[in-house]
Order: sequence, then structure tokens, then C-alpha cells
Amino acid sequence: MQYGWIAGFVVAAGAAMLSLCSVAMAATPESVAEAEQPQTVANVMLRNDSTGYCAYVADLREKVVRSGRCQSQNPSFRWDVVLGAGGFYRIRWAAPGAGVDRCMLPVGGVVHRTNCGNPATARWQIGGGTGAGVSHFIRYVPPAGAAASFLRGNAAGAPLTVNALPLAPPPVQKWKWWVVP
Repeated sequence: MQYGWIAGFVVAAGAAMLSLCSVAMAATPESVAEAEQPQTVANVMLRNDSTGYCAYVADLREKVVRSGRCQSQNPSFRWDVVLGAGGFYRIRWAAPGAGVDRCMLPVGGVVHRTNCGNPATARWQIGGGTGAGVSHFIRYVPPAGAAASFLRGNAAGAPLTVNALPLAPPPVQKWKWWVVP
């Protein structure tokens, strides 16, 4: 009698484990991708994998975001990547003491800084890895179903641009970020 009770317990425990495994195996790639998305990070430098240049703003009057030699001590190179509604991000200029709340927004293919209150600024998607120092694709998804565009690194001093590409963009579209101490 005692043997039958133990065998029944082992069978029930095995069935429960199989049930849990099947639930875990049912996770879709989309749900896994959501779990791997980076969260909000503050005070980072965005560095392009191909060019080695970072996104920066030359001065407070300029609206265009440019590529340039990374300078960790220069506040013009600092950004906050802020997770918002629907899994979209805002990329906000984080220069301390600037007294402005400005976010990246592509205008005619060139990336500008504009008022973060504009809902169109919260339309960036980030994928391809998680955490600082890992390569990411940064893609702008405009409202109203227009084609998405990837953030592109350019030569030193040139404005950052976006362009539509196939699903597998070249390395010039990949970015890393590092938290600035």
C-alpha cells in the first residue's frame, strides 16, 4: 500500500512538472523579445558601431543632432533613453543645466531636437540586445503607418539621419550606449 502511494505522488509530481514546462515552452518570440527590451536608462552616450562617433548637440541654439568624437566629460553627448507607453522610447537630451526638455525626432530624414511634449518624439524602438555596451538597433516608427526608419551614424560633424532599410540593416545602423559617471 505504501509503495502505491509513493508511486502515485511521483507520477503526479512528474505530470505537474511537464505541465509547467509546456507553459514555459509556449512563450512566443514576441513575448521573449519584450522581456529582453532595455528599460529606461539615464545619462548615457550613444555610440555608433560602424563610425565610432557619438550623438551630440553642438550648442543650445542648434536643433540638429550630430555625429562626433565621443567625449564622456562633455554634457552635450548625454542622453536619457526613456521607456514610454506601448513599448516605445523617447531619446531625450540630458545636458545638465540646459533648462530645456528636448528629444530626438527625425524631420525630413535628418534627426532634430524638439520639444519632448510632442507625442511624435515617443516613437523609437530599440532592439538587438540589452544593457549598456551591447549593440542595439534604434528605429523610428512614425505615426499613421508610414515606413519605419533606422537611426544612422554619419561622418564627424554631420547630422544624424534615418533611413528605411530591410529587416537586416548593416552595422552602420547599430548603436551602443554607456552610462556616463
